[in-house]
Amino acid sequence: MIATQQNSSLRQQSALLEVNRNRLKPKRAKISDEGHKSYPCIFSDTPVIAADEVWSTDITYIPMPKGYAYLIAVMDWHTRAVLSWEVCNTMDTAFCLRSLRKAFKATGRQPKIFNTDQGSQWSSKEWVGEIESRGIKVNMDGKGCWRDNVFIERLWRSIKYEKLRLWSYSSVPELDTCVDDWMEFYNHRRRHQSLSNQTPWRALPRSPTAHSLNQFKAIKSNDTNRLPKAG
Repeated sequence: MIATQQNSSLRQQSALLEVNRNRLKPKRAKISDEGHKSYPCIFSDTPVIAADEVWSTDITYIPMPKGYAYLIAVMDWHTRAVLSWEVCNTMDTAFCLRSLRKAFKATGRQPKIFNTDQGSQWSSKEWVGEIESRGIKVNMDGKGCWRDNVFIERLWRSIKYEKLRLWSYSSVPELDTCVDDWMEFYNHRRRHQSLSNQTPWRALPRSPTAHSLNQFKAIKSNDTNRLPKAG
């Protein structure tokens, strides 16, 4: 009887915690009327069968002792490889552009199509200009259609349940270390049945640059002298 009451109390507390978490969830900025352009979804029925056909990106929020931090990732759809990521306490366009440029620099490659949701960062002149200047097509999900970017949504769920909700961190640098550790595991050690039991980086065709956590750390700190040589 006592155990039943305790379990019921725990369930009620968990439910209240989830409600409060949803209430406090920061609102995502959407396309504004001034200086932002919406793009259609151009490949909703087209299968993605090779690396670099489609890349996508998204931002997720992470609760901190005071406020929130934000995690961005750039992913190749076919291989599920995370090409770059960054943790920050803001989610402005500059934050997004840094991660995008890191993906280009760290991999030496680019996609044919770049997919995002309709957030204001992705529809800004700066973001769209960076994408289109490289000859990449811009694709935007349907409004409110999280399934259009399902691979990154699955990534967020995995890192939160497998790492971030199990570890404590009190600062952005501590959180950044946790994220780096999990991304290294995901890219280089987690095998996917859909990739013939390969890891995401193994499934990604070899590029002239080396694929390692040290490389991302070097690019993150803008210390190009620390970049490992391809070999």
